[in-house]
Amino acid sequence: MGRALLIAIVLSAAVAPVARATDPASLYDAPGQAHVNVCVHPAASSIPLRYGDATPTGFQLTGSLTFDNGDCPNGTVRLDNHEVIPSGAGALVFHRGGNGYTDDRNVKYGDLATADLADVVPPPVPSSGGRGAACPLAPGFAYKVSVRSIPDEMHYKRPQDVPGGSNRGASYEHYGDPAADQGSRHDIHYSYLLWSYLDVQGGGHVRALLKPNDLVAVCDVAPITRPSWDRAGNVNGSVTARYVRLLAGSCPIYGWMIWTHQMTSGSVVAHALPTSTPPPSAAPDPSCPVAAPASPPIVATGPSEAGTAGAWAVSGTVDPVGTPASYHFDFGPTPFYGSSTPGGTVAATDQTATVTEPIVGLRPSTTYHYRIVATSVHGTSAGPDATFTTEAPPAPPKPVLGGLHVSPRRFHRAHKRRGIKTHIRFTLSARARVTLTFEHRVVGVYRHGRCRARPRHGRSRHHNLCWRWPRVRGSLHVNAHAGRTRVRFGGWLGRRRLAPGRWRVKARPVASRVAGTARRAGFTLKR
Repeated sequence: MGRALLIAIVLSAAVAPVARATDPASLYDAPGQAHVNVCVHPAASSIPLRYGDATPTGFQLTGSLTFDNGDCPNGTVRLDNHEVIPSGAGALVFHRGGNGYTDDRNVKYGDLATADLADVVPPPVPSSGGRGAACPLAPGFAYKVSVRSIPDEMHYKRPQDVPGGSNRGASYEHYGDPAADQGSRHDIHYSYLLWSYLDVQGGGHVRALLKPNDLVAVCDVAPITRPSWDRAGNVNGSVTARYVRLLAGSCPIYGWMIWTHQMTSGSVVAHALPTSTPPPSAAPDPSCPVAAPASPPIVATGPSEAGTAGAWAVSGTVDPVGTPASYHFDFGPTPFYGSSTPGGTVAATDQTATVTEPIVGLRPSTTYHYRIVATSVHGTSAGPDATFTTEAPPAPPKPVLGGLHVSPRRFHRAHKRRGIKTHIRFTLSARARVTLTFEHRVVGVYRHGRCRARPRHGRSRHHNLCWRWPRVRGSLHVNAHAGRTRVRFGGWLGRRRLAPGRWRVKARPVASRVAGTARRAGFTLKR
């Protein structure tokens, strides 16, 4: 079949998707799985490439193959080892042809029997996210694969999406496939592969190679349709894929196959035609691969650490399980949270990503609960609860009062309580509330090692007199700024007149509930 277009005129009922599709396509299509390059040596100079049922395609691989991108050493063949399928010819693994081989136009896709390989194949890397998972079958009969050429004017990229400005190399027909063409022919086609998922270019991980008249059962899953563009960037048609079940080796396997290419002109190339044959079935081999069903993201709440300016950084891990996912962190002073971070997104991969988010506006000395939450088309998952406690605010510095003195130090009490006779002066390191209290010097007696008040009745017969500085009731309060302060004083404390004699003023600063060291200064009230 060359590159010439074979226009298949078929009844719409023969090529249209089954009307019922109870499952959404997203349950089985999870883009983003990375290819697993496994490089092995062939056991002979030439080994057969096989279809999914283990029969030879007629195309051979040799040990003289070379690579231009370094994926594998020269003289080896490249596997995409995400599963092993038992068959009558032994275990089958899928050979990944196409880009990377020096002669990539002639290197085709297909299965290889492990018995034809000289090296031991490592354990497979299974698919996840619903890729290749079992599905409910749509009612009706099977379809048989119909090999037809793909219109070469259908491209999976627009010219403006390609750095060179031309989408010539992005033709839907340019995927290597031994089922379509063999040998040195370059008009190779991609339709006859069973994929575990579809990416934006219509490809994905390949599970099996389809051959003409292979029977497939259609799954009760919504189809996927993607546009095609011409060389000028105009939409000229569409490509539709269906999720099907195929008997490969001794295993029923599931995946996406191209169902139709349809031009806007109305011409349709159908790659599956209905048949009255019942869908193929067989008891699966116990060693058949089993794909996991689609699942919400897998998440775990990670540690947290203090940041700057009262912020905290919380972390967690997200495995999106093959589909794009969004995430955020719930947080709050209780396990009911109440607040959330803005969050972010994780690309469609099968790898675990570590993500972090800052939390700001937190109260000091408070325990906060937090958890990571991630959402994809398959649901929402929340990580376990974790906590952190914010630090107490730093204690404000103590205010420092200095230079306390009374000027003049000797003065007569003012006649009126608001009169001014002197000034109490001091300096402050910061704004503070200063309390001024007053202590009067009086005679006392030593008793039991302390200077105590003299008895009210009688005089002490002993020569053990001493000076005491009892505080008098009342105080003055001054709200003072940093720097020098002068307080007017006339020998009155409120409405009380201070008696003549020796006095001390005690000044104690308090700022932000933190008290500084008290200072004292003496003065004398004249008679």
